[in-house]
Amino acid sequence: MKSVKKISKKINELLINNVQTERVFLGLIDSVDNTLLKNFLRIAAYERSQFVKGLDLELRNLGTTPTYPEESLNNNLEITKELRPLFTEGKNNLALNRIGTLQIKVIEKYKKLINNVDFEESTERLLKEQLDKLITLLYSIDIHKDLLSRAPISA
Repeated sequence: MKSVKKISKKINELLINNVQTERVFLGLIDSVDNTLLKNFLRIAAYERSQFVKGLDLELRNLGTTPTYPEESLNNNLEITKELRPLFTEGKNNLALNRIGTLQIKVIEKYKKLINNVDFEESTERLLKEQLDKLITLLYSIDIHKDLLSRAPISA
């Protein structure tokens, strides 16, 4: 297994990414008029919150202290600036496509990390569980796009 310091750094990078993504999802809820999309964003944010808790615990079990991003980053994230107008203008499918593209990048990051780092069994299991949930969310994006195209649900 690689050194605890290197592994902790990789896990903390995932933690930071998940904190930022949770903040993006939560920050977008007010920009969305559609109940279905609001619920999607809430669930996605909740899952990321659970990821953060798991990664935080894993870092502490490794004997390291997790580091979190600055609170002020939320409104300055480029993705928030990109997605908010799409949702505000009712371009929901376009916004979901963009979220899907980002999900694919995160999935690839998780896969690369799992395949290239020799983690403890518990850490690898946690990362694989999170990866499975990320893949499920990616599939749910297509389901939401289909539902939106069939019968738009208003607030």
